[in-house]
Amino acid sequence: MRVAFVAKGGSGKTTVSSLFVRYALSQGKQVTAIDGDMNQHLSTALGLNLDALKIKDLGNNEARLRELLGSNHAYIEDIKQMIESTPAGEGSHLFTSNSSSPVWDEFSYKQENLRFLTAGAFKNENMAETCYHTYTGAVTMFLNHFIDRKDELVVVDMTAGSDPYTSGMFSRFDAVVLVLEPTLKSMAVYDQCMQYGKDYDIPLYVVANKIEDNSDLEFIKEKVGGDLIAYMVSSTFIRQQERGVWQDIDCLEIENLKALHIVLEKVMATPKDWDKYQKFGEKFHQIKAEGWGNAIYGGDLMKQVDPNFSYAKIAKSMEAL
Repeated sequence: MRVAFVAKGGSGKTTVSSLFVRYALSQGKQVTAIDGDMNQHLSTALGLNLDALKIKDLGNNEARLRELLGSNHAYIEDIKQMIESTPAGEGSHLFTSNSSSPVWDEFSYKQENLRFLTAGAFKNENMAETCYHTYTGAVTMFLNHFIDRKDELVVVDMTAGSDPYTSGMFSRFDAVVLVLEPTLKSMAVYDQCMQYGKDYDIPLYVVANKIEDNSDLEFIKEKVGGDLIAYMVSSTFIRQQERGVWQDIDCLEIENLKALHIVLEKVMATPKDWDKYQKFGEKFHQIKAEGWGNAIYGGDLMKQVDPNFSYAKIAKSMEAL
């Protein structure tokens, strides 16, 4: 199951997503965690030393990732024309969490049931030349070739705001968790996500964060109604962790552990639909091809879509259903 964590900047998205990863691991789940935020704080929140992991990041090594994933794709004429939304097809390199893959070897850190990858930090030499969409696009490319099982988790800490919706990246997930704090600015992100996602059947689950009293909770409930599934209260555990005091996840406040349990149950109960994933992927590929891809590469990038390819059939053949 794939879940994206989104929020207004400063709402606690990275903190909540990292706690969710740690809780899921404590419950025996296999988790692939990806830091897709330009600020790149997920590794620290998970207690990992990113500098010591010695892995390539996806965004700054997008050309290598493209080579690994698409070099043998039967419908790509030139590997340089493979863009973030190019769907997998005949000859693509597809892999599961348990299969061997050069993608795992080069881009991931593994620790027991956790795999960690990162989009990477924006480099000075890229200033004014590109935007962070190049980095999140590499994450999309990874997701389009990773065949995950329903009983495992892929958790991505996304960029702040509604950007995951406007870029179409939200369509690469089974569910989206929106972390809201009780402020009007945070509510505005909820409105944007609802507006952009209204034509797509991808569940949006709201987790209220930084709840100090009942008035905070009622403020959010009044706005989001039944989309609110859980809430996180003020936490000494989190404050101490942000000061470098590391504790086992079981030491988290009972109310917050309950919230994480609810989120885990809700996400795991979400239907996994590879046919929907493929349909939306091809739709956004067409939008990107017609919007800018065809003009840049001088050809029809919709020819990259393999008419005979089926994610559902591939998932079944790879025993990932």
